[in-house]
Amino acid sequence: MRDASTPQQTIMVCDQAQTAALLDFTELIEAIARAARELDTGTLLSPERMVVPLGEGGVLLSMPATAQDIAIHKLVNVLPGNAQRNLPTINGVVTVCDAATGKVVCLLDGPEVTGRRTAAVTMLAIRTFLEHAPRDILLVGTGAQSRYHVQAIHALYPDAKIWVRGRDLSSAVTFCDRNRELHRHLEGVGSSAPEVDVVITATTSTEPVYDEPGRGGCLVVG
Repeated sequence: MRDASTPQQTIMVCDQAQTAALLDFTELIEAIARAARELDTGTLLSPERMVVPLGEGGVLLSMPATAQDIAIHKLVNVLPGNAQRNLPTINGVVTVCDAATGKVVCLLDGPEVTGRRTAAVTMLAIRTFLEHAPRDILLVGTGAQSRYHVQAIHALYPDAKIWVRGRDLSSAVTFCDRNRELHRHLEGVGSSAPEVDVVITATTSTEPVYDEPGRGGCLVVG
């Protein structure tokens, strides 16, 4: 039984929309760049994630990290079979704690953090390795990660043209039609695509999805 004299702990719980509102892409990219520098100097600690089999073909992923001000634990379940159930492939939560006291401060929506973080890392790669703002981008994949990448590209490069490649032309066109409110410069393509500045492979495919020869001035983010 909790002692009445003990201050009650208040934890902020953020749903998907609230988590998204906290993770503006421009600010998120800067935070990831800072975290990468802190990881390099050892002031941020992030051990290799633990992977535990779950269900039929799924995994439970445990990912803790600590810094001087906060600590986090990202716990997500990835069940590819959920696609056939018309359910999200990824479910999970990110726990954020105060590093000095260990107090749990808030809970964030795990899939939203995952989607935005991954897309923001891609944007940081573009900013770091491409000498100019991208004009044409080939996005390979038509799942949730591709949708987050469209949002991130629009936030940073609203004038860039995004060419989308899926399992077939039909799936690419359908993706573009469903997400045109996020970025109006979307066009589905088949096996061939025009010359682009950036190629992004946002897919869990176990087969090669991009095998064109390397070309100077074209950044490939896998």
